[in-house]
Amino acid sequence: MVRTAMSAHALMIVLFALVLIMLGEALRPSRVGTEAPLVIVPLFCRADPCGETLDALIAGAHETRCALFDLDPDVLPSLISPTGDASIAVIVDARNRFDGAPDHVRFVRGEGYLHDKFCVLDRRIVVTGSMNPTVRGVAENDNNLVLIDDPRLAALYLDEFAELWGGTVGGGTPSMASLSYADATVSVAFCPEDRCRDLLLSRLSRAEESIRFMLFSFTDEEVARLLVRAAQDGLTVEGIVEKIQASTSGAVALLRANGIPVLDDANPAFMHHKVFIIDSKAIVFGSYNPSRRAAEINDENLVVLEHRPTADRFGEEWLRIYGTVSDGGRKKG
Repeated sequence: MVRTAMSAHALMIVLFALVLIMLGEALRPSRVGTEAPLVIVPLFCRADPCGETLDALIAGAHETRCALFDLDPDVLPSLISPTGDASIAVIVDARNRFDGAPDHVRFVRGEGYLHDKFCVLDRRIVVTGSMNPTVRGVAENDNNLVLIDDPRLAALYLDEFAELWGGTVGGGTPSMASLSYADATVSVAFCPEDRCRDLLLSRLSRAEESIRFMLFSFTDEEVARLLVRAAQDGLTVEGIVEKIQASTSGAVALLRANGIPVLDDANPAFMHHKVFIIDSKAIVFGSYNPSRRAAEINDENLVVLEHRPTADRFGEEWLRIYGTVSDGGRKKG
């Protein structure tokens, strides 16, 4: 096991997530055509117990389907060694093969990476974000893990999982969809078949006040040019990038050359988020880094969420990271 005991804070977060997810069914309206509020729990790894929360959810689920770029078996023991009659199937990119994998773990390889990071529990709970369930991913890197309770969204992810399980990596049947709630809208796309770059550009182009980003890798110059135009039109545009990736990125160089503040992160490990925050009310997140490889070759998932409370949480994470760095990625003070 990665941890022998769970802290009081971690236990509180896990219990909160479990209770909110359990309430999801009760929050759904009984009348046909009535929209329910979004049931969502965003977590930010290192500060929040992302690994423990996901493992607890898997341990309590009857059915789990996961598509993961990387996996350390000790981080999710409930995924590797299920109890009772739980049905579990897991797909991992073959580049991250590990010894002793059970029969319900399948390693697949495509032209690009199977870069997804999602699980579907009991055909209703979707767990996705930037976190790979590895020791580094849960304890050292800056990551996000988002839990959403909705059978409609789960069905979309299960269709994608079925394609991956069948060996289709980096392609498949287009399935991009938008779902409405009483207080939110969720759009989900799977790359490359759903043209994730177009969905990202479309939402960024509708920004009215601000665009802030925190990105592990940013090499898509088409996205960078859109951000330059937004800044020239008077919008606030600023971001944080993983320091190792930024030094070789033409997109980051383009932004900096046009006076847009882009800071290198200060985490000794990785700043692994793949997030845009738009007008403090919408977020773009998932496994997708804005790059040609993510748009055209890898298997990825991208979520556009219009939900101010969740955008506020991501904004707090952005400010936390922004507050630890200055130009060049040096720690303040």
